[in-house]
Amino acid sequence: MLSTTQPGRRRAAGASALLALSLVTGCGSATGTPAVGGSEGAGAAADSKGLAQAEADYKAALNVANLELPMPTDAIDPGHKKVAIISIGQNSTSGVYETRFLEQAAKDIGWTPTVFDGQLDVGKIANYIEQASQSDFDAIVYEGLDAALLKTSIEGALKSGKLVGGFNVVNTVLQDQIILASDDFTNEGRMAAVAMVANSGGKAKIKMYYDKQYALVVNRVEGASAYIQEMCPACTIDKETVSSADLAQPGPPYFSAFLSTNPKGKFTDVLGYSDGAAQAYAKTAAAAGRMDLSITTFDALPAAIAELKNKDYNVSAVTTNNWEYHAYAMMDLLARQMQGKPLWKGADSTKVGLVDKSTADAYPTDGTSPNSAKYVAQFKKLWGKP
Repeated sequence: MLSTTQPGRRRAAGASALLALSLVTGCGSATGTPAVGGSEGAGAAADSKGLAQAEADYKAALNVANLELPMPTDAIDPGHKKVAIISIGQNSTSGVYETRFLEQAAKDIGWTPTVFDGQLDVGKIANYIEQASQSDFDAIVYEGLDAALLKTSIEGALKSGKLVGGFNVVNTVLQDQIILASDDFTNEGRMAAVAMVANSGGKAKIKMYYDKQYALVVNRVEGASAYIQEMCPACTIDKETVSSADLAQPGPPYFSAFLSTNPKGKFTDVLGYSDGAAQAYAKTAAAAGRMDLSITTFDALPAAIAELKNKDYNVSAVTTNNWEYHAYAMMDLLARQMQGKPLWKGADSTKVGLVDKSTADAYPTDGTSPNSAKYVAQFKKLWGKP
């Protein structure tokens, strides 16, 4: 059920900034200047030990079906509850998939979900949380934003006695007050780095763009940088801060300028900090005949899988996601919290794997991952559902 009731009290001053979220998967707001930036690496000789480790990590990461995720072990009667799902926006790819999984998980646990469409507008999302706080919902789940952007609204929901869950988010405030279900974004960055180091033979010359207003993007870039600095002294990194709003323009302009000012050979790899960024980079590079640049990105949504399969684009690897699993984990954790039961650990920072051209044909094209179905079945069994 999709609520069409429009919030009428206020609009956040920064609402226009959320427009960029249509091109950045599941973003959260960063607090402060990230500890990344500039050029790194001295281009030393390739480290055979580091390369061997990266190649081993890469091989293991491709085996996504065997990726182990945390699970509860004791059964629970979840009862009949009402949950408000505040979609980050049905006009964004991430919002469509996140909401679809959450809504199905709520139905499978036996609850009644109501979806509110945030339309990539911080003000609407905040008002929907407040609206749900004043209604008869037992829980509220919001998607993709750092709680810092929604702090006042979430605090109001908590004071009204509602449980609040954050799905695919970074939480920099209200620690231990929000139930979280999310991938580990730093680990996502490390997995992207694994691919770049292994695929370059330990000699990657990497251009990294990132939008520092989004905490998950910063975490990804920091994770990638740390792995490369540890494992690949011969690799170099050049980082540049950008605005995700620029992705709405052809190119985007900064990437077109990068292609024109950096001839073949100066860089080998580009890290697309989101699926939207990577799609833009891949298309622009292909149009310019720059198949020398290998593009790595995140989330393994259908568009990214299609680009892996497309021989006209040089997208070489994509990190996976655990979103379907997280939707069921979220409902399970909310149910246990409602009953005062101990909460199991680990759903707030799950590890991810990789998909590349060799595994793309067998990878799901519905936003799920190869191992998620078995976890869905396990959750339903614990809930006493068929």
